Amino acid sequence: MSENNYIMLRMGNFSASEESLNVVNSTGSSSYTASMMSLYFEHRHPYKSYAWGAGLDYYKLESDLITYQVPTLKGQVNYIPFKFKFISLEAFGAFHISSDVKVKSAGLGTNSGVMYGLEYGALARLFPDSKIGASAGLIILEGNLRNIEAAVISKFSGTTLFINIHYKI
Repeated sequence: MSENNYIMLRMGNFSASEESLNVVNSTGSSSYTASMMSLYFEHRHPYKSYAWGAGLDYYKLESDLITYQVPTLKGQVNYIPFKFKFISLEAFGAFHISSDVKVKSAGLGTNSGVMYGLEYGALARLFPDSKIGASAGLIILEGNLRNIEAAVISKFSGTTLFINIHYKI
């Protein structure tokens, strides 16, 4: 366990689902920005076709009149069906939980709530066993929001295209 550990920094462009955008559009905003950042610890066994880890994700969906801030704690498992010296192709699934979702809206103030959900996706990782490497991929997030009084949304979902830098510790 003290070997083959990685720290990863992930950044991506979050594309919110139609249900998430309905709330933004209902405020009269025609444009929005959405992003995702992640700091993640991963353990990768060099001779197995799986990896596991835990980390923190931060999603933000923002328009002129409403902002969703969703920090989450996640646990993730990767399946690595194809691994070569210079590249690996992986599929993954993760569970998210957050007790600090913030919805800020003009006129209604700030409301807090919780989120739980799943993410799944795929990535291609360059130099998978090296000291420093990179990857790119796609995430599909399906989150359920609860206990947000003023929000008319119960799901926070969408897709993320991301790039990832990993460092072997």
